[in-house]
Amino acid sequence: MPSRLAQVAILVTWAAAAVALFTRDLLPEFLIGAAPDLRALASPGTPPGPVKWVILTAEGRSTLALRPVGEATTETKPTLDGGVELTSEAWFNSGELLRGTPLAIPHESRLEMKSVYRVDKSGSLQGFTASIRADDDRDALVSMVGQVKLRTLEVKSTGPLPILTWTKSFPYEPRGLVQATMGAMDRLPGLKLGQRWDTRVVSPLTGRVETVRVEVARRAELYWDGGMVSTLEVVAHMTPLRATTWVRPDGLVLRQEVPFPLFRVVLERLPDLKRGEAGAEGRP
Repeated sequence: MPSRLAQVAILVTWAAAAVALFTRDLLPEFLIGAAPDLRALASPGTPPGPVKWVILTAEGRSTLALRPVGEATTETKPTLDGGVELTSEAWFNSGELLRGTPLAIPHESRLEMKSVYRVDKSGSLQGFTASIRADDDRDALVSMVGQVKLRTLEVKSTGPLPILTWTKSFPYEPRGLVQATMGAMDRLPGLKLGQRWDTRVVSPLTGRVETVRVEVARRAELYWDGGMVSTLEVVAHMTPLRATTWVRPDGLVLRQEVPFPLFRVVLERLPDLKRGEAGAEGRP
């Protein structure tokens, strides 16, 4: 079915160009202060309630004419055992996302992504689930399940292609940060200019591990919520790409950007008073 093939092509493009899952490993000799970890992200200071994001895109390297192609919602929920669940749900219109690129498709197709991360009261990951599916299909295009056992993260990926179906195990350090591109990160507290750390990156296609340098590169002014806001730019150097996150001094993530070979994807946080209005007002 053409639409199904187009959805798989979009998924492979997305997964090949961005980080699908990463676990943080610190290099103390390069570190200024403590790097973010799950305990900090899940701390009691986390603003209650869901956070809404607008997903924007632009062709090529253009910094103009960003247009909305979807929405995302993230939330931190306490659990009965004293831990938390970090949840994320997102959708995007694949036709709009690929418009103007060689991969453009003649029809619209909505893809939905969902992830849930379970964190214990010490701030360490217990396990996670993540999936992507078409809104008219009951079965996920790709699903990933992870479980931490004795400082080992076991990950199982299932998809419609052999390259998307694998099982791997990776070392896991207590409180190590784990995140998927299927969900936005809404807090990065405790950052300092010049802070650096290395991240082990796991490819969703092959399970291959590589090292990515992350750094708090500079202070920058960002236009957000109708005015200029002082932020710290956090840059992840993913050869040949570079992902950037803009973080307010209090740790609130305002914008995340991942450049793809043919377009850019930007996730922009909606201010509290506009959380129910994702879409039209999301453009910077």
